[in-house]
Amino acid sequence: MLGGLSKGYAVFNDFPCPMGNIDHIVVGPKGVFVIETKGHSGEITLSPDGNLLRDSKPLDKDFLKQVLGQSFWLKEKLAGPDGRAPFVNPVVVFTRAFVKVYQPVKSVRIVNKKWLINYITENKGRLEKEEVDRIFYRLLSMKSEMAPAEK
Repeated sequence: MLGGLSKGYAVFNDFPCPMGNIDHIVVGPKGVFVIETKGHSGEITLSPDGNLLRDSKPLDKDFLKQVLGQSFWLKEKLAGPDGRAPFVNPVVVFTRAFVKVYQPVKSVRIVNKKWLINYITENKGRLEKEEVDRIFYRLLSMKSEMAPAEK
């Protein structure tokens, strides 16, 4: 689906990080996005205390904590020479579930795959082309540095 983004967006899949891997990173004119993809089916809702539920039961893992940790790590790594870093938008996308969470939870957007491209392209963020390019090349460099050594 991310391949359907317009020119000006770059997608990095299976990006290594200290927490294992980031499923997808998108960088483009609307910002930087860390996307955690889940194949769960059922109905995704929110508990009164702010936790994600599937079919009214707690999920086996805290995906919000996971994607937030990845986002904070990436933001730190993307800081420019002046120390300023772009905002990193954390997203959890469910590919097979019906998502009934309509507001960000702990600053994480929860969406169904059907709405992912719209969420990215309609985001209020704004990056200039020079900043997108800087981030893109930094991500390329990071990915090659972190790739396992070939034998």
